[in-house]
Amino acid sequence: MNNQTSYEAIIIGAGAAGLFAAAELGKRKIHTCLIEQNTKPGKKIIISGGGRCNFTNLNVTFDDFKSNNPHFFKSALTQYTQEDFIQLVKKHGIPFYEKKLGQLFCKGSSKEVLNMLLKEIDPCFVTQTYGHQICQNDISIKEKSFIIKNSTLNVESNKLIIATGGPPMPAIGGTDTGVSIAKKFGHKCIPFVPALVPLRFNNTEELSGLSLPVEIKFKNQRIKDDILFTHRGLSGPAILKLTLWANHGDTFHINWDPKNKFDLSMKPKGNLQSIFKKNYPKNWIDYFFKKNLITNQPLPISKEKINKTLFALQNDTFKYISNEGFKKAEVAKGGVDTADINSKTMESKKVQGLYFIGETIDVTGLLGGYNFQWAWSSAFACANALKPL
Repeated sequence: MNNQTSYEAIIIGAGAAGLFAAAELGKRKIHTCLIEQNTKPGKKIIISGGGRCNFTNLNVTFDDFKSNNPHFFKSALTQYTQEDFIQLVKKHGIPFYEKKLGQLFCKGSSKEVLNMLLKEIDPCFVTQTYGHQICQNDISIKEKSFIIKNSTLNVESNKLIIATGGPPMPAIGGTDTGVSIAKKFGHKCIPFVPALVPLRFNNTEELSGLSLPVEIKFKNQRIKDDILFTHRGLSGPAILKLTLWANHGDTFHINWDPKNKFDLSMKPKGNLQSIFKKNYPKNWIDYFFKKNLITNQPLPISKEKINKTLFALQNDTFKYISNEGFKKAEVAKGGVDTADINSKTMESKKVQGLYFIGETIDVTGLLGGYNFQWAWSSAFACANALKPL
């Protein structure tokens, strides 16, 4: 591509946010170039939700998102809601179901959502081009026009939309290119850290694969969901959700009896572990007793021993020391600082015509479809600002 081609808008990144922005710009008859580093679009969409794509949540609220500015995401989420995306899914006849806690999944395959997005893109107005690696040095500004030029590309536009996501899942293209571009144009960025990620703990190998319902208590958060033991530590939805709010060095508490089923009533026979066996597997009981220095002894036991055991069961203390990193993280906390982005349009306050959408921005949602909803909402807000229908 030697001769420079001009467009009304350029999008870098063909993930959830980039594809949806391309579709919305096409509807507005804005000639757009969609550029992606991978040879195919939407790789993260395809693997999401165990291959069924948890595309949104019935119960999206502002409390489900984290950002240094807790008000930034409100405008975009209001402009394009979960109901709007659900109607789009219905229009394309994609069967879906609620798994739990408002989480909506495809009954078939996540490819149905990807194909829906691709069908929504009007080829008369949107040019899609794949397999192009772009770095911040490939982008320049000349007379208010953005020029992207390297060995494979030579395009220009006065509107540039950055939808490159974040560094999680590097094997399928996770990258911090978006913040590098933002820094080039004078934006401050909050360092990316893994979120919705398993935690590492010792002595969990023998419990690997065991799942239990719990309540995690961290500061003012109360997370009721399942924990999954792995050979390297703790995972499952409860832990993944915790990592949105907690950071390295933080202490949190696990209530292993969230439904108050445990009965420590005294019996004439048996021992302390025998009471636990009604509700917990033997390998977990051994782990719990060893971790909390509880000795097994014949019943009955003293009131002091009862209180100590119950307290440990309902307030088991853990410290967030390390996690599984970006390779296992579903998303990242951090990104381009929202202080210099217009919350209604996603446009940079520093550079006219520069926009940031999706995970590239310092907005992260809970596990359960919230990050996809942020992709749809931020992309819509951006496209809607470029030109009305």
